[in-house]
Amino acid sequence: MIQVDPFLAYGISSAFALAGAPRALTTPSAPRPAALKATLLFLGLLFVPCGLWLLHAFPAWETMQVIPDPPGWLALAFTAGVLTAGTAGVLVTEHLLRRGLFKAALLQTAWPTFAIVTLFLHGWDGTGLRRLLTAAPAQWPATARSRVTDLAGHWVGTSVALTLAVMLATVTPVVFWLLRRLSLNAQQSQGPRLAAAATRFATALLAFMACPGILAAACLVLLMRMLGEAAGCVVFTITALPLLHPRGPLARALATCSLNPALRPAKALIRRSEAQQL
Repeated sequence: MIQVDPFLAYGISSAFALAGAPRALTTPSAPRPAALKATLLFLGLLFVPCGLWLLHAFPAWETMQVIPDPPGWLALAFTAGVLTAGTAGVLVTEHLLRRGLFKAALLQTAWPTFAIVTLFLHGWDGTGLRRLLTAAPAQWPATARSRVTDLAGHWVGTSVALTLAVMLATVTPVVFWLLRRLSLNAQQSQGPRLAAAATRFATALLAFMACPGILAAACLVLLMRMLGEAAGCVVFTITALPLLHPRGPLARALATCSLNPALRPAKALIRRSEAQQL
């Protein structure tokens, strides 16, 4: 969906930047760092073509039932938006890494998932999930009042669902392979232990991209359904702020998670550079 694809591009490209962190920090003046090249190749050769195909084959679904007959310029705007978001994900994450803000850099991979799942479950008017599960444009807006379970049962066997399943089965292994490859190439040496560590890093990073964002978005949507949109957002914000504090539980969890061994070389490089400047 064009509303969520820029967020997804940002999160994936941020993960690429994390995987290539040691090399990016050792060559800060490189005109085309590995993470940025991997991002542009992945987006240009796989991600954007998938999005354009969905926009061509299922225009109403791809625009969340907003534009059943999209104009030609929308494809250009979609491509430009995805490439811009992906580039921003790399540059922002590498900037945070160079400043030593590792927890903030890790969160760049998680907050896009929160935005995506919130759009899917709630949307901008409370009908996000029904828009997602409406495959035929002629069914909208009648399905806005349908039961979600009924819509899900009909949607599973549709062409949209099958196309998405094939794309997901194609894109996910490519992202995993690129994360592992970038992590391996970023190290100063090679060996079986580093290969195993790169595999664990890629697996942990994919899990971190998905799980916190999904959980947080589900909590937000549940609060909005129970208390109303305004009150739910207020309660969620009050609850989330202590969790996001630099010394809060989320920060402590990040300090002990399995992503840190892969980022340890990057941290050592920054400390060495600061010591030399002093």
